Formats: sequence, C-alpha cells, structure tokens
Amino acid sequence: MASKLEERVKEIIVEQLGVNAEQVTPE
Repeated sequence: MASKLEERVKEIIVEQLGVNAEQVTPE
C-alpha cells in the first residue's frame, strides 16, 4: 500500500544524492 510512496521517495533520493536507483534499497 506504500509501494507508490516508497517509489516516489526513492526517486527523490536518487535525484538528491545522484546515485543509481538500484543502490537505494529500503529494508
């Protein structure tokens, strides 16, 4: 149910940190 939110958060993190989405893996 929070998958959409998590995806959005990961996108923001990727944009802010400039890392690959594959490196951003929330537990």
